[in-house]
Amino acid sequence: LILIGLAVLHLPSIRSRVLDRVRVYAREELDIGLSASSLHYSLFTRSVELRDLSVTSASAAEPFLQADRAVIEFGREILLGRPVIDRLSLNRPRLTLVRQHDGTMNLPSSQAGHGQRSPLRLGIVSVNAFSMRLDDRMAQRVFTLGPFDLTVDTSGAANRPGAFGPGEFAVRSGQLET
Repeated sequence: LILIGLAVLHLPSIRSRVLDRVRVYAREELDIGLSASSLHYSLFTRSVELRDLSVTSASAAEPFLQADRAVIEFGREILLGRPVIDRLSLNRPRLTLVRQHDGTMNLPSSQAGHGQRSPLRLGIVSVNAFSMRLDDRMAQRVFTLGPFDLTVDTSGAANRPGAFGPGEFAVRSGQLET
């Protein structure tokens, strides 16, 4: 009976409903628009995969992040309701930052006034063929960077949000590796 229940949770129609719930949660709780062509997950490996991912601020028309594929692997703590990420992998992520003529950006607004949340630990973050585009329409300047590969091990990070290390850090662009 348990195996049948697990099999039903992996059906495409159920996955589609889960993706719809994730979109609603992102819009209502995080104030971002999230779209993806598909969501795949495995309760056995505690992993989630999104294809053709696009993340947009609720106050902007242009997405600030797009990726061909995003894979999140959770630690065993997810079974107890604590989402600890062991590994985050992004394939062909494209970060686009746009500053409009009025000074506004296409990024989500700060969540500072929405209560205190504990920081999300990301574990090992790997991005393949990462590119970035900065479009400053106010100054009429555009800057692009990439593609390059980046791997950061944030699992040994201090207890400060946004901190990582000491740990592995690698950047590769073509044949050059740091």
